Amino acid sequence: MCGGLCWQQARRNAGNINLRLPFCGPPGDSMVASNATPSLKLHRHFRPLALGLIALVCLSFLGLGSWREWVLRDVELRGAETEISNLSQSLIRHADDTVEIADIVLSGLALRLEMQGTSAPALRTLKDFIVLRKQAVGRLRGLFVYDSTGRWLAASEEVDLNRFNNADRDYFRHHQANSSSTVHVGQPIRSRSGGQWILPISKRFNNPDGSFGGVVLATIDVTFFSDFFRTFDLGQHGVIALVAADRVILARHPIDEQALGRQIGMTVAGRAEPGETVRLVTLVSPVDGVERVNALRRSSINPFYIVVAMSRDDILAAWRKGAAERMALSAVLTLIVALLAISTVRRVDERHKILMALASSEAEFRLLAEGANDMVTRINPDGTVAYASPSSLDVIGLHPEQLVGSSTLPNIHPDDQQAVATLIVALRRGDLVKTKISHRMRHLERGEIWVESSLRVTRGGVDGKVNGVIAVTRDVTQHKLREVGLADLAGKDGLTGIANRRTFDQTLATEWLRCQRERQCLSLLMIDVDHFKRYNDAHGHQAGDECLRRVASALGVTILRPADLVARYGGEEFAILLPGTDAAGAREVGEKVRAAVEALALPHGAGGSLPFVTASIGCATAWPKVLDPLSHNDLVEAADRALYMAKHAGRNRVETSPELIGAGQRRLSA
Repeated sequence: MCGGLCWQQARRNAGNINLRLPFCGPPGDSMVASNATPSLKLHRHFRPLALGLIALVCLSFLGLGSWREWVLRDVELRGAETEISNLSQSLIRHADDTVEIADIVLSGLALRLEMQGTSAPALRTLKDFIVLRKQAVGRLRGLFVYDSTGRWLAASEEVDLNRFNNADRDYFRHHQANSSSTVHVGQPIRSRSGGQWILPISKRFNNPDGSFGGVVLATIDVTFFSDFFRTFDLGQHGVIALVAADRVILARHPIDEQALGRQIGMTVAGRAEPGETVRLVTLVSPVDGVERVNALRRSSINPFYIVVAMSRDDILAAWRKGAAERMALSAVLTLIVALLAISTVRRVDERHKILMALASSEAEFRLLAEGANDMVTRINPDGTVAYASPSSLDVIGLHPEQLVGSSTLPNIHPDDQQAVATLIVALRRGDLVKTKISHRMRHLERGEIWVESSLRVTRGGVDGKVNGVIAVTRDVTQHKLREVGLADLAGKDGLTGIANRRTFDQTLATEWLRCQRERQCLSLLMIDVDHFKRYNDAHGHQAGDECLRRVASALGVTILRPADLVARYGGEEFAILLPGTDAAGAREVGEKVRAAVEALALPHGAGGSLPFVTASIGCATAWPKVLDPLSHNDLVEAADRALYMAKHAGRNRVETSPELIGAGQRRLSA
């Protein structure tokens, strides 16, 4: 029985780099004497008790393994539920953003129609306007305008407007019967101009007397959503669907044209409680009989929700494979333990052979540990290295002999030494059992590298005190470099290399809050390249791209303060954010920018009064204040109106918005 216990102790210590076999002691006199004069009665009782204890231990081992696998199965399912819940949140936000973008475009179009009307002169300029808007928003399939009878007034697509009438469309009837000006998300329909499945998003506009004037429509290809959904791997039987509040399927992946526009059953949708944001439920599909874990998340601002479903078989496939392998290994190990224990009971004199087998097993475990690609080190309580695997030469360029006996900190970057030392101290004190940290180290040949170290304490003795730390270290330099590169790309405009709209929006919101706290002013310049469409038509898109790059470069040279931000707002529009700059200073910067663009002397060559490429600039200044109804969006709108004034006044000029300046002056006087 001693040999069996020894074997189990060796297995428990297999993860320790400095593996030591817990010998039960040499075949001493007491054991020999015990075996020399055995008692028949003792043997008669010892053998059944020993065999019973062995069976109990083996069954307990297998039972614990089964319980562990069941726990891992539950963890796998809970992890999948968290994953699809988080994914549903991202997808519903994406759908909300898409509707919001369409709403912004439609609101501007409706406002233009209500202000300028639908006269023949107004319609002649409307075509170019909606084409530009569609090009500026990549998510939209098309933009359309219908009068109060459903007659087509304008479209972003090249179609015969007199061929169609949309008075029979559901969304048209909705706006005809409802005076609300809110955006309406309709059911999927087939486009009359293109024949593809589209999702209609519409808005009503009124005549000057308040009566129904017609409908402005933005369409989104259903494949836009399904293509986006396809980028997420949910397994072979995974499903993602965008569903209206009345359970009508708006978009789906895998795409099923027969399902579009049809109501789903009361399976998932019927289990969502009113007002509930997200619900997780496991159901068997009545369509294909597949059991799926479903996450249903409602939009807080739009009448639809997202359903994300993963097959339980897909979720548990990796677990089943791993569980079968682990249980098979557990069964083999249990059988080995049983055989070794039985062999010990039957023949005590074979104890030496068992210890030799344990020594062989130790060598095998050590061979596996030293054959790993990651560097494995054991750190003593005093912080010195007790053991280093041969992989240290590949990871940090040092032989194991150079590491053993030395401190772990000198090879770590000075800026990271304190963090690593703090973690090791916490592990040695027993505050942590395991942890993981990314830090920099010095490679003997490659210099500074990034590594990821997984640290875990080891315990020994009867009291179980911490006697060291095991560190598994791998080189993650390339991964870190990719992370930095992706973060930089996410904030830059791909064409001009300056900040993109996303960075601008984030910086504007941040600077607005900072100016609120510090009681500073905030100025914004909105810049538009004059007659850029004509320039594009005359010189081609490649020349147009080069023109935008030259203009962006000129703006970047003009702005010198680190806190200022130059960004591409969209299309041929740029924006410059000037924290702490008042109206006079903003206008001065605007004049420098205008002169810098004019100094490029880029021939326009498209006719008109301006022989060279110029820019119109609108300036606006605000004094953000806590509890003030103004927001950073008001600053953008004011600068945009000033830009419109500059273009209306003849272009190639700078105009300042008076509204927010006056508000700021009143705040100062107050």
